[in-house]
Amino acid sequence: AAFVSDVKTSSVSYVSVENRNKFPEIQPNWVKKSSAVKRFFLNRPIPENSLAVFSMWDYMIYMDTKSRTPFSAPNFYHTYLQREWLEIEQNLASQDGVEFVVVDDQFGLWRGDTLAHPTANILAIKVLLDNNFKLVETRAVGFTWYLDRWMPNNLKFYVRK
Repeated sequence: AAFVSDVKTSSVSYVSVENRNKFPEIQPNWVKKSSAVKRFFLNRPIPENSLAVFSMWDYMIYMDTKSRTPFSAPNFYHTYLQREWLEIEQNLASQDGVEFVVVDDQFGLWRGDTLAHPTANILAIKVLLDNNFKLVETRAVGFTWYLDRWMPNNLKFYVRK
């Protein structure tokens, strides 16, 4: 495609902002994910401090939906400090915590064997989601490149029980 820049990593092509504006049919993954969040909240307001988005693109989704993270960590993908993990766990456990959670099931975020996402922390979040939230919807958002292959990608929407 003529509108895709020559800058490539693996099989991923980068699209310039200029070309994104010229070709609105180009939808980067974060746009697809943000659109899915907007559709989920179509008939209800997006809560200001009561929406948690666990995604590599959470900061873009918060910006696009005019909401904000309830956590001090700037981005879920870069949650390195133990105090940040504890804040997330306390918020999910508390009845006064977030009411809605959006989970990007992108494989790399949830395997739990990376420096940013230790297995124990990922398992704790999964248990808190199971115990305190109900999965109400799953939306397909395409595919995500992971290491050596494209993998299906979904957003899962949870509501506090």
